[in-house]
Amino acid sequence: MSRCGGFTTRPRAALLLLSTLGLVLACSAAAEEPSPPGTAGGPGEDANAGNAGAPVHSGPDWCAARVVLQAKCQRCHAEPQENGAPFPLLSYADTQVVDRAGTPRSDRMKAALESDFMPPQFLKLTPEVEPLSDDERATLLDWLADEPPLDADCD
Repeated sequence: MSRCGGFTTRPRAALLLLSTLGLVLACSAAAEEPSPPGTAGGPGEDANAGNAGAPVHSGPDWCAARVVLQAKCQRCHAEPQENGAPFPLLSYADTQVVDRAGTPRSDRMKAALESDFMPPQFLKLTPEVEPLSDDERATLLDWLADEPPLDADCD
């Protein structure tokens, strides 16, 4: 690693990459609007409920996903956002916003988890960014596998 202006080039490049990514995500998030309500009868109800022979979801719901988001994600994905996070992840509605390209935020969350981009352990924060446990990762990915991910009344 060479030194340039008191910084080594590798951390400087990582900072530039992170800043650029944050800007790109922030710009796309700025134009996002909440997606219209689903066709389900209400929170926690499957859109196929009442249909004979419809599959019943038995995986994690929003309540299980929310616990993981609170423990591992909301340090940055808060309101206001911290450490370059492009959007909050405080509520079910936050996970369902659709960007201008028509991509639901839940799809972006799934891609970030599957690529191990999130949580960003490359960030040097105190305390350190904790990785997801296998169970936490499975909870989020199982919940995000539904189209759209299921909501539930957790209170």
